[in-house]
Amino acid sequence: MSFTLGDALFQLFSIGLVVLIIVLIMSFFRSNKKRKNQLDRMKQKINEIDAQIKKGNYEGPNI
Repeated sequence: MSFTLGDALFQLFSIGLVVLIIVLIMSFFRSNKKRKNQLDRMKQKINEIDAQIKKGNYEGPNI
């Protein structure tokens, strides 16, 4: 039994596919974490502006 070029290419393709799936899963979870953090910051800012409006201290955005 000899090791042929076709066998080597198949193994490289198989390993590459597994690595690609792992990278895609990691990217998905990282992106979800970043999106959640961004939404939490936006929610906090909205709550701060809402509190200022209720107190009557809100002067609007500085443009």
